[in-house]
Amino acid sequence: MASFREEAREEEEQACAGQQDLLEGLRQEEDALAEEVAALGVRVEAMRQDGTLADLLQQEANQREELQRQARAWCRLRLAHALLHRAKLAFEKERQPRVIRRAAAIFRDITAGAWQDVGAVVGDSSLRVMPPQGEPVSPEQLSRGTQEQLYLALRLAYIQDHATQASPLPVIMDDVLVDFDPGRARRTARILGDLSQGRYGPRQQILFFTCHPHTAALLRKVQPSAPFFLLDKGQIRPAGPEGAKEEIECI
Repeated sequence: MASFREEAREEEEQACAGQQDLLEGLRQEEDALAEEVAALGVRVEAMRQDGTLADLLQQEANQREELQRQARAWCRLRLAHALLHRAKLAFEKERQPRVIRRAAAIFRDITAGAWQDVGAVVGDSSLRVMPPQGEPVSPEQLSRGTQEQLYLALRLAYIQDHATQASPLPVIMDDVLVDFDPGRARRTARILGDLSQGRYGPRQQILFFTCHPHTAALLRKVQPSAPFFLLDKGQIRPAGPEGAKEEIECI
């Protein structure tokens, strides 16, 4: 019992010494903080005297006002985003079937019936293309040229649908026939001409740019009444009767 009491006394003395050291450290930290507070008080008083504090308070007020303005702008943008999202969903639900039907008809004409129909998967945004026989395939399974013809048909269908709902807008194309075989290129050029003549609805202004003389010759043959222009060294001039045979930068 005597040895236990001696060990307990030593442990208590060690614990007391540790607490004394901790207390001394806290007192030193308190003194340092007090000095820092005093120094900050001196700085604040100096700033109050020379007007710096007033400037900082004004800056804070300005930043709060700017923050409120930015918050209102963010709310407007979020509301606009939500409204656009709802409009997009309504468009896809109400008008997409008609657009897809038009795209299918255009795609069928471009491919001369090699592909019969285009459909959207229910509950999905993907497309399926139907051949005359066999199972439908995804666009990724088509050749590059056929994929471009499908996407062009979709764009033309959207253009037609928009023109029936609002004022037609100019359509700008840059060598969209470059990967088409001659037959599909000819049929596509004829469809573009029909679109510009209003045979599918409102007339569309089409600006077709190409650097290939054979494409220009094809367009001139399919749509001889369309105006043709040459872009030569930054100058635009009307193309003559033989313009399609010249070396062309853009037409």
